[in-house]
Amino acid sequence: MAIVVLDHFPFKFPVDNILFKTDTQILYKNTGTYASPVFQDLAGTQGGTEESSTPITDTSDNAITSGGLRFGNVITLPTVFKMYEITAVEWINGASISGNVIGGVCIIDTDPPVNEGILIIAQTLSATQTPASTLQKVSVLNTENPLAVRGGAKLIGFIMPDNASGTYRSLVLGGAQNIGVNLTYGGVPYAIPAAYVSSTIQFSVKIYFQGLF
Repeated sequence: MAIVVLDHFPFKFPVDNILFKTDTQILYKNTGTYASPVFQDLAGTQGGTEESSTPITDTSDNAITSGGLRFGNVITLPTVFKMYEITAVEWINGASISGNVIGGVCIIDTDPPVNEGILIIAQTLSATQTPASTLQKVSVLNTENPLAVRGGAKLIGFIMPDNASGTYRSLVLGGAQNIGVNLTYGGVPYAIPAAYVSSTIQFSVKIYFQGLF
């Protein structure tokens, strides 16, 4: 029997192990032999429940420069699934709310970020900052066709307001580090193009994600 290439789950079922597939089932080799073929339902092999990162313990309200992209803390995706999608970004509004804010997620290689050009892999639409002193969770764009991120990747969330009047919950760090860049509001690029801003203020940003396969 010819091996049929599996279109949707190449990591879950290696091509060399596939004997036959339909839209709902595949027959694949068990333990590397043809002696004990196994039917596996495709339903249930894809996707997990939505999970989230643990943000910093916020201690104070702080404003951000208009168009200032400011990071939260670095997280490492779990490895239960081989690939994940980003589903939403959440921040904590301070006592003063004003204007609009965009949330997003970058993939990085060091903690804190050092290299310019790190990729922005997810962002939200512009959302009105509301309500005051409360969590605000916003779904990211393109969840119908998500960009897959490998398990174990290092990510960092960000928020970017269109004004310097609204405040956001944050933490004062023990020393200055790269905590973001200054951009023009609404012009979120695919990669960080500018020099980092160094500060002792780190903002509370939670990343929501879900396993794909």
